[in-house]
Amino acid sequence: MARKVRSKQAIDALAEQAVAQLVRSIQHGGLPTETVDSMTPPHVTAMACALAMDDESAAEELVHDLLEAGVSIEDLCVDHLAPAARVLGEWWEADRVAFTDVSHAAGRIRAILHSLPYSGPVAACGTTGAIFTAPPTETHTLGVSMAADHFRRLGWDVGLIFGSDIDEVVEKISKDDRRIVGISCAGTHALPSLTDLVASIRKTCPDRRIILSGAITTDPAMASKLPEVDGIAKTVLGAEQLFEKMVERAQPE
Repeated sequence: MARKVRSKQAIDALAEQAVAQLVRSIQHGGLPTETVDSMTPPHVTAMACALAMDDESAAEELVHDLLEAGVSIEDLCVDHLAPAARVLGEWWEADRVAFTDVSHAAGRIRAILHSLPYSGPVAACGTTGAIFTAPPTETHTLGVSMAADHFRRLGWDVGLIFGSDIDEVVEKISKDDRRIVGISCAGTHALPSLTDLVASIRKTCPDRRIILSGAITTDPAMASKLPEVDGIAKTVLGAEQLFEKMVERAQPE
């Protein structure tokens, strides 16, 4: 317990220092003041700003400091990188940052993820594994890529599939022997494509178990419009629990 307290204090201190440094950088052509001031909590603001800065080392140094402070790789991804990516998307949609800044930040997140070590025992999924994908019209694919990386670190055999249209995505899924399909959808703009994708998977691969996640699952207005799937995961922990429950049902007869 003492270790967790020390780590929490260290993380709070790092976040405060990072935000202070980022605010000072505004005076030298950094992000707009309203962008920084509009976001809480501090550690998410710090990570999002560091990822979007011209200084390529800012995010890497912050990640290094967090890991040194005792943050696990899983918590780094779930509590820092993932919400920072979501915040950057919100800033872009609100015209607070340029698309190029968000694009560079996404590239930095991928580079950070690829640099992190894989560790820990293989999860109790055996050789079943899972496929992660997104509707072809979904433009925010960083989230599903991060989810795939997260489950790989848990020991899952994960395949990441994208395609230019539904037929291409479903064809790839049909040729893969992994029987759990995780679909991520960020917004209502991709709802028609999501609905068609689920229907096509059901028709072509009826033995697949489909789990839906992403921002669209947390939108109350979308609750009645989502296609019928085998499970909906609104959080990373919820996704882990659903995937584990699907393992036995996804095993071939």
